Amino acid sequence: YSVFEYPVETFSNFSKDYLGFWERRHENDDLRRYVETVADWELKEKTYQDEIEQLKKLNELDSVYTDIEMISGRVIDRSFESWNKIITIDIGERNGVVVDDGVIASGGMIGKVISVSDNTSLVTLLTSNDEHTKISVVIDAGEEKINGIINNYDYETQTFDIQLLDSSESIEKGQAIVTSGLGGHFPKGLYFGEVDEVLQVAEGVGISVKAKSSINFNDLNYIRVVKTP
Repeated sequence: YSVFEYPVETFSNFSKDYLGFWERRHENDDLRRYVETVADWELKEKTYQDEIEQLKKLNELDSVYTDIEMISGRVIDRSFESWNKIITIDIGERNGVVVDDGVIASGGMIGKVISVSDNTSLVTLLTSNDEHTKISVVIDAGEEKINGIINNYDYETQTFDIQLLDSSESIEKGQAIVTSGLGGHFPKGLYFGEVDEVLQVAEGVGISVKAKSSINFNDLNYIRVVKTP
């Protein structure tokens, strides 16, 4: 009996260990799938929360721009080839959108409508550096209001160049920049961003102004089309 007892016990223990291994493996597989599901839902929840915050901020603009007609929409297409230039929005001629209408997001100006179909529109972004992105703005320098034109976007510094139409030494970092209403494309007083840097040029004969938009142009979802004045 003792000759066969040890091999039988060994085989029995091996069988138990083998079964236990597969049970633990199934448990680990179930646990891994659960963790992946939780991570997926956490990512979705963050995305939804971000969208809710964007909508809240966008809705707050209704109380700021009470005298301006705006049409709500969202970005539905953005190709990789023209990522920094063109977006497609889900509102068009049937909604009252026309070419040259301004477009804003929760943080301010993002661009202008350049093409309209029945249900969609193409918007050129301020970062596209084309003929549509020149916007007349005003720098709020306290008691002084200084006129300028948004002229160019620098992808490296993520700032806009402002061509000043008035000479002034009262421009400082942090001052607000809004649309001036000149040029006929954008209503007066739409928020653009703020002064980011003031540089002396030509040995002190004048200054160069860099502006920072509050918009994250890589994360555009909900927008408002602003009717031309």
